[in-house]
Amino acid sequence: MAFTAVYVLVDHGRGAYASMAEVSVRALRRVQPGVPAVLIGDEDSRAYLTRDRDRLLGQFDRVIWAATDLPNLVARSFELKTRVRSLVAGDLAYLDGDTLPVRPFADLFERTDWDVALVQDRNHHRPVHPTAPNWIEPKLQKHRWSGPLQRYFNAGIQYLRDVPAVHQLVAEWRERLRESHAVGEHDDQLPLNYTLHTTEIPVRVLELPTAYNAMVAAHPVHARGAKVLHFFAGPAALAGNTLLGHLVRHLDATGEIDWPSFDRAVALDHPWVPPYWPRRLWQTGSPVRAVATALGQRLKLLPKAANEEAR
Repeated sequence: MAFTAVYVLVDHGRGAYASMAEVSVRALRRVQPGVPAVLIGDEDSRAYLTRDRDRLLGQFDRVIWAATDLPNLVARSFELKTRVRSLVAGDLAYLDGDTLPVRPFADLFERTDWDVALVQDRNHHRPVHPTAPNWIEPKLQKHRWSGPLQRYFNAGIQYLRDVPAVHQLVAEWRERLRESHAVGEHDDQLPLNYTLHTTEIPVRVLELPTAYNAMVAAHPVHARGAKVLHFFAGPAALAGNTLLGHLVRHLDATGEIDWPSFDRAVALDHPWVPPYWPRRLWQTGSPVRAVATALGQRLKLLPKAANEEAR
């Protein structure tokens, strides 16, 4: 079943978002060859991206520039996400720039039992198993929205059919997003989930396993068998030895993707590069390697300990 991969990028050159998006779309090309890719950016980002990021733009089959009147970069990015469905024809997979496709996921589009497919959010409240999101009650009250919500989906990866019900649903989401901005909140996820909770549109929502949106920043266990990794944009996504951070730094330094490191991480189901942490290796399903790494680290400490005792 044909589909299009869509990204949104609002970047005036002040961060690593453009580099993350380039790493992501080039990984997409590798694991899903032949899938069209579309980039949607705001008009204010156009000058920077066309001047300094032509290599990034060249990765896409189509680039769409859209005007938005919202005041800051985050708000503009979220608003453009609510316009993806109206700007791109056909079934689509929306991917945030902090995601990394690592295995094919086109199998989802062969199913006929959904209009919208999403993965429940994993976060510091519920890193492994999702529950009713009671932590958002204060925000619901601030918006004067009724609750409680029974499920809370992550908005960073969305699989959307091109059917009237989905267009109507996303239009409702956009209205809720505007309501949220009006009370001083800049969050796309709560408006999406409130829309799903309250809509009367007969839309079929399929809850997917975490493989289709593996939120490894919440817990390493989600890397096991992942199809699309999700690192959550921010300092932690690029800091230390995350695979995404390594690939971005390598891209910025060389203009190329470090595919050997990519392949090694995918083979291990471990989205970090060396030096490995034993606990993470254990959590991602490599207990033997975890024990061997822990023992190796201990052995390296023995000479140091012996020298200190000799003093």
